[in-house]
Amino acid sequence: MPFSFLHPMLFAIGAACVSIPIIIHLLKRRRRVIPWGAMRFLEEAYRKRRRIITLEQLILLALRCLLVLLIAMGVGSLVLGGMGQSRLPKTLVIVLDDSIASARIANASAIIDHHIDNAIARVDALDPSLGDRVVLISAAAPAQAIVLPASDDLGAVRALIEQSTPTDASFDLEGALALIEQIESDPSRPSETEVFIASDARGLDHAIERVGTDLSRVQADTIVLPEPDSTPAMNVGIVSATPTRSLIVRDGLALPESVRIELVRSGEVNASAETRIEIVDPSGTTRGSGTVTWRMGERASTINIALDTRELNPSAATSAILIARLSADANPRDNQALIALPTRNTLRVAIVDRPRGASGSAQGDIPPARWVRAALAPRTDMGVQITSIDASQAAARLAPGVDAIFVLAPAELNDAAWDRIGRLRDQGVMIVVTPDARSESLAWFDRVHGLAPDSFSPVQTLVTHDTPMTIDPLVPEQSLLAGIESDWDALAGAVQLEQSMRIDAAATPIALLANASPLGVQIIERDGSGVLVVLGVPFDLAWSNLPARPLFVAMMQELVRQGVGVGETRLPVMAGTPMRVPDWSQSMRPIEITNTESRDPVRHAGAVSFRDAQGQPRAIQIVHPDSMGAIADQTSQETIEDQLARFIDAQSFQWIGAETGERSSTNEPIARSTDAHRFALWMLWGAFLVGVIEFILARLFTQRLIASERAMGAEGRGARA
Repeated sequence: MPFSFLHPMLFAIGAACVSIPIIIHLLKRRRRVIPWGAMRFLEEAYRKRRRIITLEQLILLALRCLLVLLIAMGVGSLVLGGMGQSRLPKTLVIVLDDSIASARIANASAIIDHHIDNAIARVDALDPSLGDRVVLISAAAPAQAIVLPASDDLGAVRALIEQSTPTDASFDLEGALALIEQIESDPSRPSETEVFIASDARGLDHAIERVGTDLSRVQADTIVLPEPDSTPAMNVGIVSATPTRSLIVRDGLALPESVRIELVRSGEVNASAETRIEIVDPSGTTRGSGTVTWRMGERASTINIALDTRELNPSAATSAILIARLSADANPRDNQALIALPTRNTLRVAIVDRPRGASGSAQGDIPPARWVRAALAPRTDMGVQITSIDASQAAARLAPGVDAIFVLAPAELNDAAWDRIGRLRDQGVMIVVTPDARSESLAWFDRVHGLAPDSFSPVQTLVTHDTPMTIDPLVPEQSLLAGIESDWDALAGAVQLEQSMRIDAAATPIALLANASPLGVQIIERDGSGVLVVLGVPFDLAWSNLPARPLFVAMMQELVRQGVGVGETRLPVMAGTPMRVPDWSQSMRPIEITNTESRDPVRHAGAVSFRDAQGQPRAIQIVHPDSMGAIADQTSQETIEDQLARFIDAQSFQWIGAETGERSSTNEPIARSTDAHRFALWMLWGAFLVGVIEFILARLFTQRLIASERAMGAEGRGARA
């Protein structure tokens, strides 16, 4: 065991104690010689025993010196620790993995329990009297500093560690490294920095892959990590759960509904397996189910599950909430995801057009508003309530209670009406704009451009087709009309366009013409504002035969239902991703659903409702667990060390024992303390043994010396006689 004199005072005291027997021995040798004739006979007798007596005295002297030395070393190692070895104050930085990966079950308990035990063990090994301090960082995205600056209140830090629980977010290594950089060092107070990453190596390996390459390097003396767990594990998680239609109208046309669920599998995937998926409502009623059969080596899969939406009622804001859940596996936190389905009894649609008597065209007297009404609400039981509004009165009559607004005479709207439309869109109302059938002027498009300046070019043009233009038989990806993709080819073939507006926009087309130009585009901000749809043709037979074809009915029904639903349900986000709050929102509140309650809506899966100034819920945000952060693939120490070396400059890496549920005996500070006590125990036992030997030899040598003196005394008396 290495030893160095890092405590000069202790060494000086020990040396002084060892020198005491030597000094006493030397003092006893100082005597005054007095000549005496009879002593000549004693000196001759003593001279025979002198070598033996000298050897015996040296043995006793060595044993007494060794006894003092052993006692000094034993007591010194107990008092000063580490065999009297000094060290610099330590700043322990604990990066505690409370991400979704820490919820994985190993040895009948969650991985985070092992992280907590290891972190507490390292805190317990610190000594505040020596200047030791601790920093605590929660690694779940976004990484948070629980204790920063460093604190010497180890009891308080210990309590905070014990309170840690898993989240649904991934490991945010980049954020944790940024927090470590904020730790301030005092040049006048040198210290040793130890970074303990209390994380399952599987989750850490995936976190490293997400770190960018432009990070500044973090400085540390030592990096300590738990050894990777070699136990095989297989985990299946839900990546996304997306309904094919984003709105249910209960009193109207019943359209088929299904949910597209994406799964990811990790861990031991070299085997076939099955995963059961069930979709239930908050009351526990099953609304759909399915089974995914995994092939060997398959890591991703997708399944569509049909839903039973009968008697499905809103349970949060104006949406029904469904729960998709998987059969149990290694990590329970990514086995459940929420699905929001906006639900209406009736859709409320406002149509802004010219007065009925002024809307005729050269080829017919059917106004655009009537075509829209006939497509959306041909009967009273279609679930759509239509309100017709004169364009000249739009500023006063447009109210927040509508779900969608069709602007069919944009050239007739004044600035106040356009301002009103812009405010309603900001509040989540869907806006559909067509060219004006009675005007070739496109001056009104400046106001449409103002609704989405980053999406549209400020100038658009009208195009007359010498040969009637047809519609492309394919529906673009992400189009609001994707729900009728299977029927689109058959329905679109009969449509011809004589004239259209060429739309120059960086937006998703809802459909394409045969020349690849858009029939219309959709702007979906996903920030709480309503969907904006701009079509390239008005609903007028002078421009096209679209209003008179079956495609028009399917197109209007799907466009409105999808657009209204998308505007209310924001794009789902992964736990750990900051949510963008709409400008109109005055508050946000987590939605309480069975088994999905959470304290932190950012780092936990669940649902959040956004409320307006009147306190009414108007939009809903779904937060999914970050299943990619729960990847359970195995990794190695060499891989982790090589990857961390890209971001951290450290003098050494240390690995503590694998997760066993007990505090690792290879934990370096614990080993230092244990070795010091063991060394002290051996020194004190050695001192006891040396003391016993010294006592026995001293008695033996004394008896022999007395016997020798008696013999010499007898010889002296004989000489005198």
